[in-house]
Amino acid sequence: MTQTFAHFRCIGDAHWSSIAQALETKKGEAASAFWRCAAKKMLIQLSDVGIAPELAAQEVGSLLHAVLDDMANRTVMHIA
Repeated sequence: MTQTFAHFRCIGDAHWSSIAQALETKKGEAASAFWRCAAKKMLIQLSDVGIAPELAAQEVGSLLHAVLDDMANRTVMHIA
């Protein structure tokens, strides 16, 4: 885990769970627009604390994968 992703981890699982919950209520372009807005805000926050743009972009992508995993896990738990 890189230092930047550790920044997201210290925010807590609730952070990406809340993003996942919001994404679950949206479909198609609305979900894409929501993610782009959230990602832009996170990139700005990371830039403000001195994280290089390339690394920040990688870490926001890693966070997206964590959010998608969280969504998939909750879907499986809901079905079970």
